[in-house]
Amino acid sequence: MNGHPAPCLCYASLAWFGGVAACPGFRERFTAELRALVPDCADLNVFMPQDPAVFTWEGMSGFGASYSYSRLAVTRQQYNESGGAAGVRQYL
Repeated sequence: MNGHPAPCLCYASLAWFGGVAACPGFRERFTAELRALVPDCADLNVFMPQDPAVFTWEGMSGFGASYSYSRLAVTRQQYNESGGAAGVRQYL
């Protein structure tokens, strides 16, 4: 890995969500198949929420109700005036 630890770090925190992730044995099979492909230096951690089908919705619902959302949201008017640059300005 050219002495750079970053490629090994990318496997330390993987998350699977969505309906397919709820299939019985999915996490175990995915982990076993991926382990064979990742560098030996990599810690492999696959996170699977209790209900992967709604995990993303729950997270974004909480974000949408938070104070952070009101600070980071880009209005339609801001987007129409500046396009993607409106988001860049808002997040930086």
